[in-house]
Amino acid sequence: MRLFLLLFFPLSLFAEIVLTSQKTRIYALNGTIIKTIEKNTKLNVSVLEKDKKYFQIGNTQNLILAAHTLGFEQMLNQSEKDKLELENAFKSRQRELLRLQSEFKTMEIQILETERDTALSYQSSSYSRTGGRYTYSYTRLISQSKARKLIEVLMFEKDKLKQEKIKLFKESMNLSAALSQNQLNVEQLSKIFTGKDKNHSKFIITKKNAAVFSGSQVFTHLKYGELLTARQHPQHKDFHQVILNKKIYTIASSDLANIQGLKLDYNKRITSNLSAIEFQKTLVKDLQTSIILLQSVIRQLAVDKAVSGYVKVKNMTIQIDPQTVLVINNQNGSSVYVHNNRAKDVIEEWLIRLDVKKLDLKSTEANMLIRQKNDVDLRQEQSNILALLQ
Repeated sequence: MRLFLLLFFPLSLFAEIVLTSQKTRIYALNGTIIKTIEKNTKLNVSVLEKDKKYFQIGNTQNLILAAHTLGFEQMLNQSEKDKLELENAFKSRQRELLRLQSEFKTMEIQILETERDTALSYQSSSYSRTGGRYTYSYTRLISQSKARKLIEVLMFEKDKLKQEKIKLFKESMNLSAALSQNQLNVEQLSKIFTGKDKNHSKFIITKKNAAVFSGSQVFTHLKYGELLTARQHPQHKDFHQVILNKKIYTIASSDLANIQGLKLDYNKRITSNLSAIEFQKTLVKDLQTSIILLQSVIRQLAVDKAVSGYVKVKNMTIQIDPQTVLVINNQNGSSVYVHNNRAKDVIEEWLIRLDVKKLDLKSTEANMLIRQKNDVDLRQEQSNILALLQ
């Protein structure tokens, strides 16, 4: 640290207000570490002409690394850059989610159509010259063994899509939370720069009868919601120093919360809960879609019984929504028939699956309601505790 051997250092004519961008050290000219200060500490500094990597702090001879500080314009520019990056990343995740949602739905339809087709057959006829009459035979659209193998592949791909959807959704919600946090940080840092932040060193007691110590002895107890000035204890990381009657005492850090930190904490908790609500909404939507698909494909196999066991399909096409149609494809205009017994087996399995999905939907909607109530409670709790700060 050759810089600190300087006995004289001319300063820039220009001074500015900065905030520390991280927890950092304050140095004396000889290189001695004077103390460590917290992130977002406001300082009045000037450029050290002999080595512009350092700032002089106010009218003192103390120095700080310029790289560990942030000017007002720097803060705004960095915040705007972060905001744009977060917004672009969020939009990218949303586009991917829409694509995966469409693929997931297509995959589910393919599975249902494959299961359905095991109960369907094409009819073919041949004329007997000796008997003088037509005989009819039926050929399955797909065999059960072939369908089983195909469904295994489709289910595997569907599960991969599901996991990718969950991953992208979590990333999307984290980005949304980061955007909210970025905006809150800009507002708070701007207040510090402009001197409008009156609560930067203010704390609130978050525990009933919080013990305050003088040395190792309990000096007094503070009530929940009481406001005081505090700072991190220089020797003990789990404690803060508080000022009472112009004297310094010690209190457990877990018994109090910084007002700005409290606001950030509530913002995180509320945002996290909102993300959980959005996730429940996607589950509800997926289950509702799945139920509609099941109910619709059942209609294609639900036909009147026939003595021969085969009945011509009534619903070759079923419209699910403007973008979704269930279609039974026939070959060369041939009629498609449902085999009663095979259809009965398939429908029975679908009905069991349908009941499970309906129960899952009911449970998911209940979980979403709980989350929505939590959101109301959290906001009320936030309002109540912040009201104590007025």
